Amino acid sequence: MRKKILLADDSQATRQLIGLYLKELKEIDIIYAQNGLEAMVTLGKEDIDLLITDVIMPFVDGFKLVSYVRNTPSMKDVPIIIITQKGEEKDCKQGYFVGSNAYLVKPIKKSELITKVTALLSAQ
Repeated sequence: MRKKILLADDSQATRQLIGLYLKELKEIDIIYAQNGLEAMVTLGKEDIDLLITDVIMPFVDGFKLVSYVRNTPSMKDVPIIIITQKGEEKDCKQGYFVGSNAYLVKPIKKSELITKVTALLSAQ
């Protein structure tokens, strides 16, 4: 069964790179959002199996997006990976506090991303 991943990042280069990494996985469809607000709209229309989000984005940042998902009953169990340049311990703690399942600091390693995505999708 195909899985849908929503990837929210305001950097087109990052979206393309992560999309390229994820194409290695079979049975995956990727939906792209350019910011947190666009991701929220998409979440209202699509059933998503995994959310990957940046933190620093216009309109709605990644922490607010994660909180929104965790506080929406129909989406509260969607696994979430935060990918960001915010690598300080306080940022990582905040990522987990708002409800992310994984927190990866850019530049990310392809193998680490594939491992986290595979584990979170297979746990469903």
